Amino acid sequence: MSWLAGELVRVVLVAVGAALGTVLLLSAALVTAIHGGFDRKLGGEHGTAYRTELIDQSGLRPGVVTALVLMLVPVLVFLGMCARISAAQRDRRLAAVRLAGATPGQVRLLAAAETALPAAVGTLVGLLTVLVSKSLLERRYLQTEAEIGLARALPTNVPLPPVRTILVLLLVPALCAVSAVLALRRVEATPLGVSRRTQPAPRAGAFAVLLVGVVLVAGAPLTGDAALPSLALGAVLTMLGLTAAGSWLTAAAGA
Repeated sequence: MSWLAGELVRVVLVAVGAALGTVLLLSAALVTAIHGGFDRKLGGEHGTAYRTELIDQSGLRPGVVTALVLMLVPVLVFLGMCARISAAQRDRRLAAVRLAGATPGQVRLLAAAETALPAAVGTLVGLLTVLVSKSLLERRYLQTEAEIGLARALPTNVPLPPVRTILVLLLVPALCAVSAVLALRRVEATPLGVSRRTQPAPRAGAFAVLLVGVVLVAGAPLTGDAALPSLALGAVLTMLGLTAAGSWLTAAAGA
């Protein structure tokens, strides 16, 4: 029963983390779908669309998108911690699967699926949360605008971009699965669960991914029209690099 309770807690926490990550990424996608508004370089009246400056001014929107995407980093760390819940019992199950003839790749695929499935459910919950909140806020803004003429604060009148929404719905479960596999990586010597207890340094590829991600994020303002894709790709690579090498970097800095 204790194993079942641990698995239930893990599944619920993974779904919650995936829902939170979906809300953040869909919010970023919604901001990228805004067109027009105030532009200091071109001039114009302030508050042409929204009363929130970060949303109304087109030059500030890339910063909002960057902040929302980078907020996904602690969510991935949280998901990695969730993957360690009831890890000992899960290792015994996976060792039994190995004894039944499964390859290490099949075992890793099974471990990823155990996280990806509840993450997919959490992703749908996050999508539903965004749609319901967006609808309720838009109704409230329309009522407020009719009564006192106050513009809306958030882009609730902008529809979610379909292509980016689908990408988010596919990306979040994939990131959750990758985060779980990296958090549970071990060098198994035999299918009986015997493992080396040493903690080797991550491979050079992890540092290369982290470096490329940081460079893309830092250089995004210099790329012009490609700033948003550069920010998104850089943020994803940075998150993956931190997941793979973050714990070793922290231990090395502490030492």
